[in-house]
Amino acid sequence: MEDRRDPFRGIRVIFAPERVKRPHEGDKDFICPFCPGNENLTPPEVLRVGDEKWRIRVFPNKYPFAEIHEVIVESPDHFSDINEFSVEHMGEIIRVWMDRMRFYGEREYTIVFRNYGKISGASILHPHSQLVSLNFVPDIPRREAEVLKFGNCMLCNFEENFLHIGGDIIIGVPKVPSHPREFWIFPREHIRNFYEFERIGDLAEILIKAVRFVKGILGIGDYNLIIHSAPRDLDYHWHIEVIPRKGYLAGFEFGTGVFINHHPPERVFEKLKGYFSTFPPDTLKKMPLFGFSTLLPSTS
Repeated sequence: MEDRRDPFRGIRVIFAPERVKRPHEGDKDFICPFCPGNENLTPPEVLRVGDEKWRIRVFPNKYPFAEIHEVIVESPDHFSDINEFSVEHMGEIIRVWMDRMRFYGEREYTIVFRNYGKISGASILHPHSQLVSLNFVPDIPRREAEVLKFGNCMLCNFEENFLHIGGDIIIGVPKVPSHPREFWIFPREHIRNFYEFERIGDLAEILIKAVRFVKGILGIGDYNLIIHSAPRDLDYHWHIEVIPRKGYLAGFEFGTGVFINHHPPERVFEKLKGYFSTFPPDTLKKMPLFGFSTLLPSTS
């Protein structure tokens, strides 16, 4: 792996030639390394939820593009997804995300992201997310930190289309979303790090409903879910981006860095409002933290 910056456009590029070897769903003789019984196809675990009949597994990515790159297999069921998870199981997944992000909290920047479906960039359908911890702060979170400082935070003063969901959680549609149908989830309170948020049960239920909205109301099967937390030593307001994916970026976007969005944000907000208004306001209850056994990595 090698990290370089393009001198023409200033874009940071990571070269990871080993990535071409990773298996893809649909390949001839494909065997899912994330399914129960195939644990020997992955590197040794650093964390497991459950005993022999595990519910969640975490291990280093066999084909990393960063020094610290972990895979979080979220369920033993190859064909399941967040919209089918119970609130309890989704809560366990959130706790794992938080545990791993906290573990790398002294590094410059750590991100958790979830690619579901081929258009999103996923090579394997089996439900999983990934954690990458970097020794530098990428350009996007660094720029975001400039406008997410306490006292002048754009999320604390969110003026776009937003819904105040139970548990002091906001679902909002940015005024200028880069991607069609994009929406964000974030706490009303100014909280730097994702792993500092305590209302896990509320967030679990909202994430389940958010993915049901993407798949059911929007009718889109592929999506990206990205957890943005604070870069080290910078103030921030954590948030989750949910990006439904129905098409690929094209030549204009690649050539100019300017995104084309053919779906007005107001239309997405009206659909979100209609969907979430069908749930009584008291359906979201604060749930207890979930316990799990943790095997710490041998390196930090």
